[in-house]
Order: sequence, then C-alpha cells, then structure tokens
Amino acid sequence: MSEALVDPDADEAALSGRMAELERVKARAAAEQARIAAALEARRVAAAAAGGPRVSRAAL
Repeated sequence: MSEALVDPDADEAALSGRMAELERVKARAAAEQARIAAALEARRVAAAAAGGPRVSRAAL
C-alpha cells in the first residue's frame, strides 16, 4: 500500500476532501470486517450444529 504524503501547501478544501476520502475508505474496511466476522460466526454455528469440534473464540 502506498502512503500519500500530506501537502502542507494544500488549501483547506483539498485537505478536507482528502480527510473525507480516508473516512470513506475506513468505513468500507469496517463494513468488510463486519461481513467477515458474520461469515466466521456462521461457519462456527454450522460446524457446531454438525457436531464438529468446538472452536473457542478466545483462541482466535
């Protein structure tokens, strides 16, 4: 992942726009994490229902 540097000479609108862009990226990442967590939980529930080995959440 490349790291963009902050342009100290950028105007307020450009800085605010970049901040908003980063907030949108952060929100998309959080949403994807939530979907992954739900998928993992569904797998655990299905495995438990099928009589599979129990997985401790503390082990994760």
